[in-house]
Amino acid sequence: MIRHHAFIEALAALDEKDPLWMSTLGGFSVLRVVDSIAGREAEPPLAAARKATEAIPQKDPSRGILMRIVDRLEKKPELSSEVGNDLLSYGRAMDVEARWFIAADIFDTLGEVFQAREHFELVTDAATALGSAARNLGDWERSASAYATAQHLADSVRDVARSLIVEVGIATTSMMRGNLPAADAVLDEVMAAAEREGLDSVKAIALHARASVAHTRGDYRRAIHFAHQSLELTTNTGARDRLLADIAAAYAGLGIFDTPRRLYNCRTDFAPPRRAMAGEAQPDGAGNRRRVGSEVR
Repeated sequence: MIRHHAFIEALAALDEKDPLWMSTLGGFSVLRVVDSIAGREAEPPLAAARKATEAIPQKDPSRGILMRIVDRLEKKPELSSEVGNDLLSYGRAMDVEARWFIAADIFDTLGEVFQAREHFELVTDAATALGSAARNLGDWERSASAYATAQHLADSVRDVARSLIVEVGIATTSMMRGNLPAADAVLDEVMAAAEREGLDSVKAIALHARASVAHTRGDYRRAIHFAHQSLELTTNTGARDRLLADIAAAYAGLGIFDTPRRLYNCRTDFAPPRRAMAGEAQPDGAGNRRRVGSEVR
């Protein structure tokens, strides 16, 4: 059975001289090693993976992650928690780049080769991330199935935080399908539960989602209000960048453009936002779909 069609299709759509082609080949080569180890093959293709990852341009954010995975597997060819966490980081890096076909493939692979009994947090987080990536691809059924899996795993061990994060993902799906009242209702419940349990990190995610719903309604002032509240509770650099981009977009919606320029300059990557809160996805040359602006997970 041929696996990782997303990588194969992306490679076919890219020129071999394109730096993105080398990055995609590196990721594909690493996943082939993971498949080989999971299938208990005698000789995983580590040499090919080493060669492919070393060819990835230095500035590519996936290079360090993929080379770290190869380093770990060369020392000990087993699927450890550390390897799994690195693979999850790689998938999230692809998600940030809006390469959702690739990201979904990685998250799917994590769920296939790691057992939830031994790697509960990893498999749950991968299922939640798959729900988001599949949603961004417009694959509602696959997204709902992934979220249901994540919800079941979180509830089975009473992990309230992870269960609530899944609920935020489900609310975001409702928003993207145009059911804003349903999104608000779910987010109200999540906010109340996060407040009750003292889960500030979950509250921050829910507030960002509420900002996104408000933006979708065209209520830019409330979007700014919720996003600023989320920013006060958010410590992750990437999440803060997305919040700043969303605040800037909301100010622009009000016709205020000086503030957006200042906010863009505050972003740690000094790059324009890649995705918009509820923008339409655009196809690219590698079989993926890209947004303009920033989007809540």
